[in-house]
Amino acid sequence: MVLWISLRKKISPILLTKKALPTFLIALTTASSAAAFSTNVKDANKKLGIDKNLVDFGIPLGQVLFKMSEFAMFIPIVLTFAENYRIAITPVWLILAYITVWLISFAVPPVAGGAIMGFTVVFTQLGIPMEAMGIAIALNAITDFPLTAMNVMGWQLTMIDVADSLGRLDKETLRKEI
Repeated sequence: MVLWISLRKKISPILLTKKALPTFLIALTTASSAAAFSTNVKDANKKLGIDKNLVDFGIPLGQVLFKMSEFAMFIPIVLTFAENYRIAITPVWLILAYITVWLISFAVPPVAGGAIMGFTVVFTQLGIPMEAMGIAIALNAITDFPLTAMNVMGWQLTMIDVADSLGRLDKETLRKEI
């Protein structure tokens, strides 16, 4: 996504990465988008050139709703457990799995370990035994840090694109060296 935005907005990928790095590192080291919130808001406006009104609306909204890496983590885990517990993966089950995981990815809170609550709902809905929760919690502990960082940075980059399409992006600020 860094390369995509760099090409479309004519900014060096290294500079773009440098500008997004503080927020990314906070999210990476805390596994919490809430902990990275204030840095995210400040950097989105002052370093990335996104209009303040759009930042004030978009960053909180994105923090709550933009958790695509949660979806990317849940699906392989759900499929693996279904296979290990010999649950028939039919087309209907697969569609239910994708819909359930997609909806839960919006519902999990943006805090460290928030996905654990989602596993309970998903496992119950898909017939995966609760004994799998121990492994899911361990996997979440390992993956939560990089996935949260990817969510936060992904939303920042998406906001650049949205701001530009709305005419609310200061391209000089975006391209300015820090």
